[in-house]
Amino acid sequence: MRDATLTIIDVYSQQYHWRSWPIILDVLPELDGQAVLDLGCEIGDLAADLSARGASIVGVDVNEEVIAYANSRHIRNAIFRKSDVRTFRDPSLLVDGIWSSFTAAYCPALSDILAPCLEHLRPGG
Repeated sequence: MRDATLTIIDVYSQQYHWRSWPIILDVLPELDGQAVLDLGCEIGDLAADLSARGASIVGVDVNEEVIAYANSRHIRNAIFRKSDVRTFRDPSLLVDGIWSSFTAAYCPALSDILAPCLEHLRPGG
């Protein structure tokens, strides 16, 4: 039974620790100096990991509470924006890569997420 006093931030923090992220992150290409769009960034845990590897992060999530929490962490080279990933647009944003942990699980059609975000991907990204 889930503890009814847990906040969404508590739940996301717990979920982060259930996974072996170093194994996954270790197979990524070099991130130093790369810009990454983090779709469904939640509380910024993976943004912090990507930043520690040298990336600049733009995190996007629809939940205002998690965006406020992520911003309050002051993660180096990371900014967080409240937006639905399916409609997120920033004409000035170009990134070298797109990261998304579980956001696709919440959208019936992956193309609904990827199509608009690919507009932000630099050639070769």
